[in-house]
Amino acid sequence: MSSTLNYNEKKVDASAAKLLFASGFGTDAAHLSAQRKLEVFRKLSRQNTRSKASVMHVSLNFIKEDTLDSTKLIQITGDYMRGIGFDKQPYLVYQHFDAGHPHVHLVSVAIEEGGRRMPTQRLGWEASLAVARVIDQFYGLHPMGDRHSRQNIQLERVPLHRIRYGEMSTWMAISSVVSQVEKSYNTGSLPQFNAVLNQFGIMADAGRPGSRLHANRGLIYYLLDEQGKRVGKAIKSSNIFGSPTLKLLERRFAVNEMSRGALRMRLRYHLDKALISGANQAEMETRLRAQGIRIVFNTNPEGKVFGATFIDNGARSVFNDWELGKKYHYETFLSIARVPDNNMLGPVLPNIGLSQEANGLQLTCSDQTKDAAEAPGGEPQEESRLYPGNELPVFEILRDHLYYDKDRYRQQRALSKRKQQRKGLELGL
Repeated sequence: MSSTLNYNEKKVDASAAKLLFASGFGTDAAHLSAQRKLEVFRKLSRQNTRSKASVMHVSLNFIKEDTLDSTKLIQITGDYMRGIGFDKQPYLVYQHFDAGHPHVHLVSVAIEEGGRRMPTQRLGWEASLAVARVIDQFYGLHPMGDRHSRQNIQLERVPLHRIRYGEMSTWMAISSVVSQVEKSYNTGSLPQFNAVLNQFGIMADAGRPGSRLHANRGLIYYLLDEQGKRVGKAIKSSNIFGSPTLKLLERRFAVNEMSRGALRMRLRYHLDKALISGANQAEMETRLRAQGIRIVFNTNPEGKVFGATFIDNGARSVFNDWELGKKYHYETFLSIARVPDNNMLGPVLPNIGLSQEANGLQLTCSDQTKDAAEAPGGEPQEESRLYPGNELPVFEILRDHLYYDKDRYRQQRALSKRKQQRKGLELGL
């Protein structure tokens, strides 16, 4: 309970939130001390020592078009708590200002006087959504419940594009994008899964080795800003639609392995055509963009390029350079992209494409929506389609976000090669 209170109180101290209303504390919000808040909650939670989860922390999100003053927010939260059966419990209402949309946080305790634990199982999906829909209609709000329902995530999916923090509920944005990527992209590892998510401004983080999150095999998701830095609050994988936990993703990676052969052949075919075109950067970029293919050069924390990730948004698959063979080694494409020979890049910000002039690079990122010009030899190129990530540069340098580990990287590369050799793949041909 103390951590939940501290989270909201720190927001208040930073002027990023305010305590809007307090119920069941014997005094109004303006005269309520932090110690008093904790005492009231602990008095109830200590009556049931067997319950490991006694805190109720809910966020109600609205959109900018909803005109909500303090009085209306207090009325709405009161009706919400009454609807889910928590109106007799002590609760606090914090109005937060750290997102691009109006929202409040409700903090309460799920232990009643006498020690009975109140049922909260699936509260967010059942009672909460039902009450939210009634509140939407009564106050004339834009449907809050519909935006968070399972049905609408499936029927009204957010288009795959780069998410800007504040343009919609963080939970909604992450749930929709992660669900689509997990189901439709063939990836073989968490870094490959992240290569796709990074295109849309999302990161799946399993924690730094040695951290509590990593030791417990946990996974959190959060949004990234234009510089690739974390922004907003992280969301646990178990709280996202479909629960894309690390365990579930690893099962998905294993299943994907059986169908990667044809996808690998398609990618090689189009890379070969791009290389045959004369190894000209502009022509290669046009050809690859037409197929929805992007090449991300991975660098370690010192800025040294150590590999490349090929994202095929056309066929929705991802491969590392060593999975494709020696012919497709990252140095082949680095030379075409005119990256310095020493592979030592200056200060490179994560998720910043090479569409700017730097270190001699002049890579454009304009949309190719019309018929492409004929390639050398008179062969017309295919018309570019608006694949996911089409607005991003074809070539990109990405700083490793997932705690670069050279030994682990080499082990993964060696394991991948052994798997391909067992399958009879002829690497380098």
